[in-house]
Amino acid sequence: MPRRPPLHDVDDLLTPAFDAAIQAIEPPASDGALVQLGRVTARTLDAMSNAERRAMWGQTLPGLLKILVELERRREKRGEPEAKKPPSQLDLLRQAHARTTRPRGGL
Repeated sequence: MPRRPPLHDVDDLLTPAFDAAIQAIEPPASDGALVQLGRVTARTLDAMSNAERRAMWGQTLPGLLKILVELERRREKRGEPEAKKPPSQLDLLRQAHARTTRPRGGL
């Protein structure tokens, strides 16, 4: 009988977190094998029981992190700019303050 994966809280799953990181990096198709290796690793860890996962953390998580670092390094090497984020609320407030205030003369 096939083994059923244990239930985990969605916040504890690595696969959605890995996919979100890949989406932010936006690797080209040429990096597909590296992305697939990371997904398989994340899915494998997600399918393990808690005891198995604890035993494998130290051996598999550094490799998963290396995959993400390598994808980011490849993007930088290609010279692709990082995805531009929209300004935060704090940035908008600073910009508005800079526009409405004027420098005052010193004494």
